[in-house]
Amino acid sequence: MTRTDGNFTASKGDEEDFDPRPWLAFDSAVLWGANHFCDQLPRGNRWLTWDKLDGKTPAPGTSDTEFAWTSEKGPSRTFTHLWRGIMRAGEENVVFGGKLHPHQKPVELMKWCIKLQPPAEVIVDPYMGSASTGIAALRCGLRFIGCDINEQHFDTACERIENAQRQERLFA
Repeated sequence: MTRTDGNFTASKGDEEDFDPRPWLAFDSAVLWGANHFCDQLPRGNRWLTWDKLDGKTPAPGTSDTEFAWTSEKGPSRTFTHLWRGIMRAGEENVVFGGKLHPHQKPVELMKWCIKLQPPAEVIVDPYMGSASTGIAALRCGLRFIGCDINEQHFDTACERIENAQRQERLFA
């Protein structure tokens, strides 16, 4: 089956194992997909779980959850937000358009992550993808720095951030 909801071409480095060590030096870090390299992470830190089903039936061949390691100590937390195939809650619902990145996360999930971390003035995302973290930072009133090795994803991210900056905030 060919996907029609986004460009899912591989990016440079996708075939290599992820090395989290450079990111462990930061005071505050959230690493999604950390269950795939948890043997390389310090123990005893907070884990975040994204429940993608929100009470729906699991889809064959897809994960019900995603996990993130954080540099923070404290109890692990769960965020529930529907993201099961074409069934997606919120502004990423397919009625508003397809996925823009193969590993796209909901903006609401990224806002939740930002609010769980210690207060910050700037949010940095070295794997910006489609800019969900950037939009979340903007909506939290924070500055954002993002980059992506894939030029097409970078252009998509910049366009999304520009559009988010132009939107009126009705309930600010």
